[in-house]
Amino acid sequence: RFPALKDYEVGNIAQSGIGQASVLSTPMQMAIVAATVANDGVLMEPKLVNKIVDKDGNTVKEIPNKTLKTDVISKDIAETVKKYMGYLVSNNTHRWPAFEGTNAGGKTGTADYIEDGVEGIPHGWFISAAPLYNPQIAVAVIVEKGENGAGSAAYIA
Repeated sequence: RFPALKDYEVGNIAQSGIGQASVLSTPMQMAIVAATVANDGVLMEPKLVNKIVDKDGNTVKEIPNKTLKTDVISKDIAETVKKYMGYLVSNNTHRWPAFEGTNAGGKTGTADYIEDGVEGIPHGWFISAAPLYNPQIAVAVIVEKGENGAGSAAYIA
């Protein structure tokens, strides 16, 4: 449900659909988006480590996977988005070397940036999951004033 908007704010509804207007998100939230798509619409609890090991490499504690919700998006929609994410990584013009041979998927993004009422250099975003059809990891990178995700954040991911 959208909040009541003033006449001059009606365009925010459309802009929100592409992540602009007043949409704010953290890198963790966007990594969760990538993971949920790669996981066929299943939302998992995010975790930063899979296990804790001692100095000899022995497992001290395994961190179990935890499902939070099974139907965030349909499996069919997730499959369609995964195909596009996979195509972006495997057929891009930038040829991001870190992704070669990984079967990863990703999505670039550009976030407008305004400071003190003046439009600044946009931030670059990139989200990714790998392998795309058996996800083991999801990441999100934002480069402040990186101009766009393809030319900045994807190289870091």
